[in-house]
Amino acid sequence: MVNIDGKRRRLIPQRGGMYGRSLICLRSSGIYINSIAAEVMDLDKFSNAYLESDDTKLWIVPNNDGAKLGNCRMRKQGLKGKNNGLQARDIVCSWIYSMYPSLGALLKSNDKNLSRLPLQKDNGEFFIEIIPCFLNTVETPMQLPNETGIYAYIDEDENPEVVYYGAAYGQTLNERCRQSSKDKKFTHISYAIISSDSVKKWEKFYIDKHKSIFGKNPKYNLRGGDHTELIDEFYVKNKIPMIRNNIALLSSPKSGEK
Repeated sequence: MVNIDGKRRRLIPQRGGMYGRSLICLRSSGIYINSIAAEVMDLDKFSNAYLESDDTKLWIVPNNDGAKLGNCRMRKQGLKGKNNGLQARDIVCSWIYSMYPSLGALLKSNDKNLSRLPLQKDNGEFFIEIIPCFLNTVETPMQLPNETGIYAYIDEDENPEVVYYGAAYGQTLNERCRQSSKDKKFTHISYAIISSDSVKKWEKFYIDKHKSIFGKNPKYNLRGGDHTELIDEFYVKNKIPMIRNNIALLSSPKSGEK
């Protein structure tokens, strides 16, 4: 991954295997900014940071406004980075995980690729994207809300397993699932409500994530995030071997029993 400031660097292993990448890491105490990101954000000039969000992104706004409500203090962490002379930063803000449950779910996922998020920059402002998580569960499509979003069919007859990822755009989750659920075997539906302009992106994200771990798409996904009439027609006709997947099982009724 190329750093967002475009500078060429000699890559030196960072603590936790973060090789020369600008990363924001989710930790139980709050947010950790690695030394590469600290350099990109020029954090030696700042002592505090505001956190701002529109529910899809989390902005980190460095400042020197002092002690104010919502202005988080940044603490220096560890030794100075060998590649840039800056120390990592820690923002104590554990409260953010109750405010944004998706971030809390990523933290609890035990998947470092989900809890270490790349720092991004737009119009001079720094942010991370909030990955939507499947935190809501229903048993039938009729129980789904009239909102756009992404969803996962989960079969728990034996072992919890995601058998299909889908996206509702141009339709509500209720409408889309009443169509796509035909001839698919599952025990419940997990879903996340997100805006229609990003549902394809996050559907593909989860299908690709599944494939990167297990080498195959979920049972009923013919190919990752590709919606055409032909693909929809063949979802139920192709016999793809069943594989185990825990990526979207955060809201699984059985997950709390383990």
